[in-house]
Amino acid sequence: MKTDKEFYKLFAVAPEMLFELTGIQTNVAYTMKSITLKEFELRIDGFLESNKRDEPVYFVEFQAYQDDKIYHRIIKGMSIYGERYPERQIKGILFFTKESLDPKTRPWYFLSKSEDQDFQVYYFDTLLRLLEEREPEHPLVLVFKPYLIDEQDTLREHSKDWYSKLERGKLPEELKETLCTVFIRWMTERFKELTYEEVLEMLESLTPLEETRAYKELVEKGKKEGKKEGKKIGKHLKELEIARKMLLRKDSVKSIIEVTNLSIKEIEGLKEG
Repeated sequence: MKTDKEFYKLFAVAPEMLFELTGIQTNVAYTMKSITLKEFELRIDGFLESNKRDEPVYFVEFQAYQDDKIYHRIIKGMSIYGERYPERQIKGILFFTKESLDPKTRPWYFLSKSEDQDFQVYYFDTLLRLLEEREPEHPLVLVFKPYLIDEQDTLREHSKDWYSKLERGKLPEELKETLCTVFIRWMTERFKELTYEEVLEMLESLTPLEETRAYKELVEKGKKEGKKEGKKIGKHLKELEIARKMLLRKDSVKSIIEVTNLSIKEIEGLKEG
């Protein structure tokens, strides 16, 4: 699974878990949001900021696939923000799901070895393994099981238990809903041969299908894709109608292609029709 958007969704709801996972000490509450540095069209999805101006801001990147430019991108964002707000203390956190994805780009990688710890690099699989040793049923440990475990048989055997602990856990409702949604999404990615309903059945979820956030988002996505497909079909039908009229006028096939973007095969089919 290459997607990393679930990481941002999860830690936007619970940024304190990010600090807990890394061991970074902070005495204030943070919120995670997206910012865009418009002059450079650079979007930062993981921007952590407290409501106190004297506390550092954090640029956070989650990397779940190979990208040799990731170091340059996060350093660029930190630099641009620092130039705009020179009074702010800026820190960077770069997460890779596993060490093999880390290009260790020079010279930026070596900033993470500095004692100042203003720029740090972490590997998710290592952090979660250490967390599991301390707290085997920590929500972060449970929610990442479908993401990190390769064996489908293991997931089939234990996913119901892991999900049940998340669904029944004593957590804030928004966090619980996000954890459950992320877990289900990753399970549907791992079991693409199953429908969403079949995945929920495997997990024996207590929440009715239509009330789950993941299902609601699937429905909305389907509606949007339906509208998009409808517009595409409508445009194509209009182009066919224009082509028919041009053929009646004895316009050349080349002219029709330039106007409608139809293929030669489609135009020849109209001639035959």
